[in-house]
Amino acid sequence: MTPKSILIVEDEAVVALDLSLLLEKSGYRVTRICNSSDQLFDEINCFSHPDLILMDVHIKGSLDGTEASLKIKKLYNIPVIFLTAYADRDTITKAKNSYPYGYIIKPYDKRKLLIIIEMGLNIIELEKEVKRREELFSTTFNSIADAVIITDSNNRIQYMNPVAEAMIPETAVLDRIFSEIFQIKFDQNAGRGFFIDKAGKEKTLEIKKNKLNELHSQNSGYVWTLTDITIPVFLESQLRESQKMEAVGRLAGGIAHDFNNLLTVIMGYCSLILDNGELMSLDESLKSDILGIQTTSQKAVKLTKQLLTFSSNQVHSPRHVNLNEVVRDLDGIFIKLIPDDIQINVNLTDENTIINIDPVHLEQIVINLVVNSRDAIFTNGQIEISTAISQYKDHYSNLIKHKGGGDFVLFTIEDDGIGISEEIHSKIFEPFFSTKKIGKGTGLGLSTVYGIVQNSGGFIDLQSSPDKGCKFNIYFPRVLDAIPEDISTAVLKNQDAGKEIILVVEEDEFVRSIMMRILNKKNYSVIEAKNAGEAIILSEKTERPIELLITDLFMPLISGVELSNRIGRIFPDVRTLYTSTHNQETIKDEILIKSVLNFIQKPFDPEDFSLLVRKSLDSN
Repeated sequence: MTPKSILIVEDEAVVALDLSLLLEKSGYRVTRICNSSDQLFDEINCFSHPDLILMDVHIKGSLDGTEASLKIKKLYNIPVIFLTAYADRDTITKAKNSYPYGYIIKPYDKRKLLIIIEMGLNIIELEKEVKRREELFSTTFNSIADAVIITDSNNRIQYMNPVAEAMIPETAVLDRIFSEIFQIKFDQNAGRGFFIDKAGKEKTLEIKKNKLNELHSQNSGYVWTLTDITIPVFLESQLRESQKMEAVGRLAGGIAHDFNNLLTVIMGYCSLILDNGELMSLDESLKSDILGIQTTSQKAVKLTKQLLTFSSNQVHSPRHVNLNEVVRDLDGIFIKLIPDDIQINVNLTDENTIINIDPVHLEQIVINLVVNSRDAIFTNGQIEISTAISQYKDHYSNLIKHKGGGDFVLFTIEDDGIGISEEIHSKIFEPFFSTKKIGKGTGLGLSTVYGIVQNSGGFIDLQSSPDKGCKFNIYFPRVLDAIPEDISTAVLKNQDAGKEIILVVEEDEFVRSIMMRILNKKNYSVIEAKNAGEAIILSEKTERPIELLITDLFMPLISGVELSNRIGRIFPDVRTLYTSTHNQETIKDEILIKSVLNFIQKPFDPEDFSLLVRKSLDSN
């Protein structure tokens, strides 16, 4: 163990030498002997600083012992023990003011001298430990991410960490009442409250108050801990909302599934009746009545698609879509979304507005932007919706970047609402960012719009300022070489009849019946089965090979894909056409397993169904 080092400041050479010998003999290391305060300060930086200085009160030099001790403490923080022949009140009082670690009267008792030195050195070590712990506490206290406030028994503030200081505009808060500085509105939920910080933002706080028990004190204080839980509370509410929406979505998907089967039957029978010329000739009004049923059924199909979109069960795929037609089809929804005090004006170009996008996603873009504009108008405003064809412009180059030039279909929605400031333009499309009050929006509407537009190869230009409304310009790459669907359809219509053997597997009796009617009318030989087990048995008994299997993708016990595999073992050349109303992700996965692309979603138009049957039979 390294011996403690002591420096002696004594102007009497005999006394200094006697002290040095005693200390060396007792196991201490004497680093230096100085005969004046001037020599001490001239030489102290020339050698390692000692652990302790033993100094006479009345020392030679420009500073006496007490003055030199104060300077030593200030500059180097080295402890001092006084050694003097003076014990008068003035000398002692002056010595006390320099905070010595001991006071020894000459002539000294060697044993007592060594005890005082040892006690002084021990106090020094204890003080170092206390200082180390204070620094540890201070570092820990100041690094806590929560706001921590220490108050006395009367709730007067004594200490605050930097996080707490950053919450309030006041700086002089010492001895002020906690509730005056932190004006918290406590929630009915114990331990929570709301606080407006110095930036004017409302924070949700988790509040803890613990009693501070001071040793041998009757006036114990309190430790307040304020944890900002604004974001966790928001995310928790969003999770609850998403779980609720998921449950509602499942219900909507289930209803849509059953409703689609009913619509398949209704639309199928309408088509069969309309194709019956003899029946139509009996009553001219019958055709218009049946067309009315068919038109209403088609509207119901759109309704079920909206339900399936809401429940995430709609099959999504980009295709050529007329933007103008989508906007017109949503006119009825606009009326329901927009209150009477907001006027909505639609101005659509006469030019071709074909773009390549999933129609469901396109509807999502339009509806989200209309809702966004509606929420930005408090009362008596208007929303302008328009489409146009836009050429590549130089002033859009910063937006287009790598997309190149060419024609764009421009979709614009503009409102005269409150607008947004320039500072938050860059944040407006971020997920969960919202300018609305808490609970008034998810912050996902515009981020969804942004993602869909980006994926479709388009871009968005936002123009807005406070109190001057908001204008979204969305540019979609224009499709100029779209192939009209009716050309290929017309070719197939003349080829959709045949004499192949088809096995129809469908649980719903009425859906199965309408499929049979459609196929029999096209002169196919049709075998029907109400489940997979019956289908397998019939396949094993049939003499002629089955050339097409039409099956629901999801059935009890055996899925449509598994049934296709089993029928394929009996008839290797069999093709499969799947039908379903179920989940898009599962449909994609199941079809990819077999690399089968023939799929029609219920409810389907009988003509479309017969065309796809022909296409499936003719496929390789």
